[in-house]
Amino acid sequence: MLDTAVLVGAVPERFGWKGGPVDAATYFKMARGEPEAGCDCGQAPAVALEMTKWFDTNYHYLVPELHTGTVFRLASNKPFEEFAEAKALGFVTKPVLIGPVTFLLLSKSHEPGGFDPLSLLDSLVELYLEVLLRLAREGAEWVQIDEPILATDLTFGQRAALAGAYERLAATVPQLKLMVATYFGELRDNLATFADLPVAGLHVDAVRGAAELDRLLATSRRTRLSPWA
Repeated sequence: MLDTAVLVGAVPERFGWKGGPVDAATYFKMARGEPEAGCDCGQAPAVALEMTKWFDTNYHYLVPELHTGTVFRLASNKPFEEFAEAKALGFVTKPVLIGPVTFLLLSKSHEPGGFDPLSLLDSLVELYLEVLLRLAREGAEWVQIDEPILATDLTFGQRAALAGAYERLAATVPQLKLMVATYFGELRDNLATFADLPVAGLHVDAVRGAAELDRLLATSRRTRLSPWA
């Protein structure tokens, strides 16, 4: 999630980022904070991003901070550099990205009264298109996009927003094979939306979602998709 926040330029103002590629020092400030110069009192004027549990695992993630005026812009070359490094060694890898809906719904806002993070979805999808198009130009064949938020309770509107986002991604970058992955639980009411995504592959949690496999396979056949467990 930190990599994704940096990739899309979601860097809070307190970390002093002025644009351009996010450097290692800013990465560390986002993760650890920045103690006040000359002070051993433990104060941190640039407080680190909040850390919380990654779904129901014992792993944690750094929570991105968003607000109504958040502007997304490409601020990291990490996925492209890693893909190029592997390709130079003779391996065409499958880049993996956190999905735009999972990223937004797991972020937080300090705005009084809050705001709907999915109001930023269109602009975030625009940035994802930039990333996917560049990966395609550099020779990627498959890209995996993780949307574990599908294992949680979503509203009708949230499911519709997710479906719309993938319709746009798949239509704009048809040269890439997209695989949407979900895990950490069953799909439940999200199953039909997941099975109907216009992508080349689906990855499901076939352990915790074993009871849904028959229904998912039947639904996927109707939509001409071949889910990968």
